[in-house]
Amino acid sequence: ADGKLNPVDQWVSTGNFLQSRRRENVIYTVMSDSEVFTKADCIGCVATQTITRITALSVDSRGKLQVLDTAKVAGYTPSIAIFPDYLVIANDNPQPNNWTASQVQVFDLSQASAPLRALPGLLVPGQVPSEFHLNVFNQQLRLVYGAPDRSKGSSLAIYDLRNEKMPLLGKVDNIAIGEQLFATRFTDNRAFVVTYKRIDPLWVIDLN
Repeated sequence: ADGKLNPVDQWVSTGNFLQSRRRENVIYTVMSDSEVFTKADCIGCVATQTITRITALSVDSRGKLQVLDTAKVAGYTPSIAIFPDYLVIANDNPQPNNWTASQVQVFDLSQASAPLRALPGLLVPGQVPSEFHLNVFNQQLRLVYGAPDRSKGSSLAIYDLRNEKMPLLGKVDNIAIGEQLFATRFTDNRAFVVTYKRIDPLWVIDLN
């Protein structure tokens, strides 16, 4: 009545805010944070690592918040894409002996009893530059990644989200050999991939 916004409830978290989305009465927040761990190869030694932490919060009719579930993935450069039923995070591989690969983690958001159900992680041999290179359509995960060696070009891979093991359904390699992966957009059953080498070639890929 006084024209002011009066807080009903609040939730406080450590770390740096990255993204949030609301799905029905659940809010999903994604934060970048650090945690301390004990080094396996050194007795009594500890170190810190950067993680991406996801929290699912319910919102009731009064605006009250309740934490339903939390999850975390290792990595410090996340590309985050949120879809109606899935949350997808791609990170640089934290393993020092394979830093050119990317780890991709998919969370199923459709289960009321498990609002952050993690599906099997994927390790792809290349870099996922941004959230726009990730897509979910017709229960399929579609992603485009660039190889560390430009002479091998880029790749587009499709995985089946209806199968618990997320099998690979199809893959196109050697896209724009010798060129850098620049931008990707998905529309229904097509992918539009832009690469870079003095000019900007546009590749249109049929995903049927």
